[in-house]
Amino acid sequence: MELSVFKDQVLNEIFRSSPNAKLVEQLVINFFSHKPLPIVNSHHKFLGRCRPNFNNKIYKNVSEVSYNPNKDEVKLQRCNTPGQQRFYGALPTISDNASLQSTALMEVCLEYIRDEEYKQLPMTFSRWQIKRPLTVVMLPHSLQAQQRNPDFKEAGENFSRVILNAFADNLEAANYFITSLEFMSDVFCKLDDKKRYYLISSAFFNFAVNAAAKKGIKLNGIIYPSANTEAAGVNIALTKDVVDQ
Repeated sequence: MELSVFKDQVLNEIFRSSPNAKLVEQLVINFFSHKPLPIVNSHHKFLGRCRPNFNNKIYKNVSEVSYNPNKDEVKLQRCNTPGQQRFYGALPTISDNASLQSTALMEVCLEYIRDEEYKQLPMTFSRWQIKRPLTVVMLPHSLQAQQRNPDFKEAGENFSRVILNAFADNLEAANYFITSLEFMSDVFCKLDDKKRYYLISSAFFNFAVNAAAKKGIKLNGIIYPSANTEAAGVNIALTKDVVDQ
């Protein structure tokens, strides 16, 4: 399927008055099946995340600053479908436009900044040690992210080089794969109409987990640009089981 056809189909669906999440999921599966996935080992030593202290509540337990333990409260987000527990965080970066701390903060506070009800809102920042390398899909391909963050620029160039070398005898196919990943990376950068784009991004991550499993690879998470920092910050979403371990 041509990328333009896939984009038209999936974007038309998410912008319907009542989009069909299952159809979006199937479109993503059909399009990205048999395409290379940018899977890497992440060797970051730690990550950070924030949680608002509503009513000045003080958190005393690790579970209170981890993923939501109540599946029934989990709504559609960037990397999860409703009821699907994911652990979201921010990673260190050398970008001058964002930091781990600012990214973690912006990921949770932006909606409250826009809400005139709040004059101030305390936040709890937690730092999490990563005990072993994590196997993740990485999406640095967005040109916006590469312009805002040298980490993404380097990673994007490396992935493109690998694909171009692997398909040296078919540059048309190589560019097709690269632009397909660029589109998905752009989806993760979307801030406007983000809840509609969540239908695509969450479907892609679930597809990646299942596709990797079929190849005997246990995928722990995904690294992607932070929409709330205009693609300058580095976000990571992890599966529930890797955090439990």
